[in-house]
Amino acid sequence: MSYRLPTFATADNPTAKEPRLLVRLLTFLYLPIFNLKLLLLPSNLSFDWSMDAIPRIKTLFDVRNLYTAAFYTALAMIVRKATNSLRKSDTRCNASNICDTRTRYSPQKRCAQCNESVCGLEECGFHANNNTIHINRNFPSGPQSFGSNAYGKVCFQSSSLCFSRKSEVVLTVLVFLVFPFLPSSNLLFYVGFVLAERVLYIPSLGFCLAVAFGFHVLSSRTNRRKASFCFVALLVVLSARTVHRNRDWFDEEALYSSGVSINPPKAYGNLGSVLSSKGRIQEAEKAFRMALSFRPNMADVHYNFLLEVINGSYTMSDD
Repeated sequence: MSYRLPTFATADNPTAKEPRLLVRLLTFLYLPIFNLKLLLLPSNLSFDWSMDAIPRIKTLFDVRNLYTAAFYTALAMIVRKATNSLRKSDTRCNASNICDTRTRYSPQKRCAQCNESVCGLEECGFHANNNTIHINRNFPSGPQSFGSNAYGKVCFQSSSLCFSRKSEVVLTVLVFLVFPFLPSSNLLFYVGFVLAERVLYIPSLGFCLAVAFGFHVLSSRTNRRKASFCFVALLVVLSARTVHRNRDWFDEEALYSSGVSINPPKAYGNLGSVLSSKGRIQEAEKAFRMALSFRPNMADVHYNFLLEVINGSYTMSDD
């Protein structure tokens, strides 16, 4: 049994069949930005993104290359900042966090914010640093001078709260956004489509996490009512877009009609077949001719059109 990679039609993923390496590289590097735009602003959606629905980037002077450069630069900066923050937090956690009761702990010393006992500090760790928290617990003092049963108060940083929470959330969002998308990005290997909205289902979890985290940050820095208003407004807008898009999927005619502005040859070709099956001959003929005007080499459209001509439904009139 020999192993062979799957083969796809050129129309399904024309960029993968492009002979010039630079064109393939520039186009496929741009596609994640286009997918992110669909995820954040789903204004233009289509049932099919094959053929030339997304024009290839054929030159370095294409303005879309600026978007690509800005996107990957911003992504690298975010990842670097988040990982550095985690590394610094981890270093602080590994430092000596236990306070000797004989030298640093004072029962009279309490946090000005929460009245908790602290180890020679003006505030407890929770109020002094949002990333860490100091907790007072009983801990064996160890030295024999205190006696074998002696216990002293110690102050330490909780290891579960030492890491930067913001960095953890940011990296989690990126994991959900990036890793599920990579296999279908055409960056690792070629797939049978340029873009498919269905591959954004799992990355949308990252988007939801980002929205929730953004609401948390906004509500902590501004008035909670303003944050709630922004969240509700976003929810209403996206819900309205969902309801509108569901209407496009009501039947085949509505679905193919909605894709005319994105992928005219594919949409008109499919629409012609649907209209023909409904007996709407003149509308179907117009749809077939529109499809061929955008892409004259569509064999399936020629076949369907000619089949109806043979059956006597159409006349071979010249345009």
